Amino acid sequence: ARISALSRGEMWVVSVMVVARNQDEVGKLCRIGKPPRICPMRLSEHQRRIIREAGLRHFGVVPLVFGSRVDDARRGGDIDLYIDKPMDAALAYPCETRMWVELQKRLGEQKIDIVTARPGEERPIDRTARAQGRPA
Repeated sequence: ARISALSRGEMWVVSVMVVARNQDEVGKLCRIGKPPRICPMRLSEHQRRIIREAGLRHFGVVPLVFGSRVDDARRGGDIDLYIDKPMDAALAYPCETRMWVELQKRLGEQKIDIVTARPGEERPIDRTARAQGRPA
């Protein structure tokens, strides 16, 4: 590991670079809490781009991918997406439906779950998605 630090007045910016020799090491680093940008995701860059575009178009945010697609050790075919923009169910449902239809057309038929944050509610799925989630 290479560590560098930069002082900004009373605050320090610390950067850690870790080099993994193979995919197994990358997975281990993710499980011990390294930054999400190095963690594997079982989606191609093309699929991630489509998901990002759809999230921005329908909700104005980049969805978080969570569940089995962010863990190489797990298997599962569904794509779990979390929209971290609190919306009432009546407003979120039409956006979720339009986004789901777009993703089906652009990614091909797949099981896709879209979960939207609710105002004033902190559900277990919200906590899980925020903890596990990686930007698409």
